[in-house]
Amino acid sequence: MSIVLDIKRQRGAVRLTLDDGPALLIPTPLYRERTVRLGSDLDVEAYRAWMAERGRALALDTAVRYLAARPRTRWEVAQRLTQAGYGADACEQALARLERGGYLNDAQFADMWTQTRAGRGFGSARIARELAEKGVERQQAADALAQVDAEDAQRAAKIQALKLLRRVHGRDEADTRRKVIAALARRGYNLQQARLALAQALKET
Repeated sequence: MSIVLDIKRQRGAVRLTLDDGPALLIPTPLYRERTVRLGSDLDVEAYRAWMAERGRALALDTAVRYLAARPRTRWEVAQRLTQAGYGADACEQALARLERGGYLNDAQFADMWTQTRAGRGFGSARIARELAEKGVERQQAADALAQVDAEDAQRAAKIQALKLLRRVHGRDEADTRRKVIAALARRGYNLQQARLALAQALKET
């Protein structure tokens, strides 16, 4: 038996500090079903076994609520479930069911994210980095980025260059141009795209 020394609530979970071992992370829905009092004795192995059994159903519910706000990648949902205290088996089972039901599809997510971000004036390098941070596989990201029309991307870069020229002020004209190029690079455009976008924008101002 372990003695519960501390109880802390965090996003989606409750963390129990025990006197004789590592902390126990409990998903909030499970903790509500079987609460633990500060200073009480706890059979950790029995509690873990109960969490593993009961958690299989509740992990799916948690994942569905997480997806209700917006589409997410498999990695994002897995991270959310893990942070909430669900075990590996419960997480994998929930993820598999969501994939079978069509609620999780990283290839579709990559397509949607790429088109949305490209439409908002971000270049391929920035979008690829964002997809990687969300756990999308490199090939899936490459396939999505390949669908971005080159002319549309250049047009978006020019629009961003026009906006930047209105806002950026350097020591002189050359310094202003360097700052615009740097800003376009941060948005994910390569050097060739940035230089052409700047030249096009300067013609229109």
